[in-house]
Amino acid sequence: GDKVALVVAESDDTARAAAALVKVTYEDLPAITDPVQALLPDAPLVHDSRGTNLLARIPIRKGDVAAGFAAADVVLEGEFETTWQEHAFLQPEAGVAWVDNDGRVVIETAGQWLHEDRKQIALILGLPEEQVVIRYAAIGGAFGGREDLSIQHLLALAAWKLQRRVGIVWTREESILAHHKRHPFRISCRWGATREGKITAVEAELLADGGAYASTSAEVTKVAALFATGVYEVPNLSVAGKVAYTNNIPSGAFRGFGAPQAQFASEVMMTRLALA
Repeated sequence: GDKVALVVAESDDTARAAAALVKVTYEDLPAITDPVQALLPDAPLVHDSRGTNLLARIPIRKGDVAAGFAAADVVLEGEFETTWQEHAFLQPEAGVAWVDNDGRVVIETAGQWLHEDRKQIALILGLPEEQVVIRYAAIGGAFGGREDLSIQHLLALAAWKLQRRVGIVWTREESILAHHKRHPFRISCRWGATREGKITAVEAELLADGGAYASTSAEVTKVAALFATGVYEVPNLSVAGKVAYTNNIPSGAFRGFGAPQAQFASEVMMTRLALA
């Protein structure tokens, strides 16, 4: 989904024909597509400057986990895995941009983080923020899928360079290829409970695939770690939430913000405890 070239033309047909003429030569480098492998000591780095593929680590501790498991009548373990999910909002990414009479670049589209869009576009174009105007015509059912830049910076770049009004509409295929998805998670957990139905301890490790860029991965992992115990009051817990960079498509905001993945695991564990 990375953008390597921007073609601007007077018509859709001309733009498509010109884009087909663009030739890109790639150098194959080692790819990391598994977050577990990404955290191994000898794993190739997605971003060399960071020195690690670990984007964030979220530890949560409460009470005495060892004592909690010792007091349990039943202790069960589980491993769970979720995958990417597409937002599939009705309107694909679309927008227009122009330079107004005051020399400001104006971008009108649908989005969710107006001030973040503005800050990033100003950095991209090397402009002060007050010279960038973002207008959201409508948000629609974005479900988190419009929180990252998609076409906003492309519109801004074309309008600023050409000093002309420009527009873009992604096809559904382009939309699916290029915008972020719900985070895949791998969750390993151990739950203890008494015969009376009281949860005594929870131990959990959550690993998210953040993809190639940070997006909202740290915040999503925080929420997932907080929901590792579901909606239940647990006196003793040890939770470790991690998110890794990989060469996969970036993961970002999606309704629930990490909670659905953790809730899935916790509800299955509760069901198993009830049946034990």
